[in-house]
Amino acid sequence: LHKFKIKIMSELVSNGVQIYQFPLDDETVAKVNTTMNVRKRICTEISLGPMKAFRNLRFQNTFCVLSLQQTYEAKRQEFLAELQKREDEMRQVFVQRVKEKEAELKEAEREGRFEQLKRLHADEKAALEEKKRFLEDDLSSFSKRKAAAQLLQAQSLTVNGKKDKDRKK
Repeated sequence: LHKFKIKIMSELVSNGVQIYQFPLDDETVAKVNTTMNVRKRICTEISLGPMKAFRNLRFQNTFCVLSLQQTYEAKRQEFLAELQKREDEMRQVFVQRVKEKEAELKEAEREGRFEQLKRLHADEKAALEEKKRFLEDDLSSFSKRKAAAQLLQAQSLTVNGKKDKDRKK
């Protein structure tokens, strides 16, 4: 069994196959994984009875699965927290953009009302200018008629005055 293990290990090394090493970068499992790496090496290097070796490998596999599950769950929770953070940031950006757009629309609405009032004012001004022109034309016409009437009156007085003088004579 010992020779068989040595032969397998040498074939693995010569073919560049590396045996799984439990990760040591996470502080929470580093201590346990270090002992598992040592146990794995001891199990592969020291010849144990077949049953004892099988029990150790089974224990290591069970521990490895539990360790992987814990690591997976920690990474999953970290990933979900990151997703939640991104979602919150995106929601804030969305709300900010909606507020900006609403402000733009309100400003445009105010400007639209201003423009509408400006157009109404211009229309009223044009109507008043038209009335002013008609009044000026009427005033001019009235002044001409008044002048004509005064001229006629003056002529009639002159004619009447001459008639009176002619009558007196």
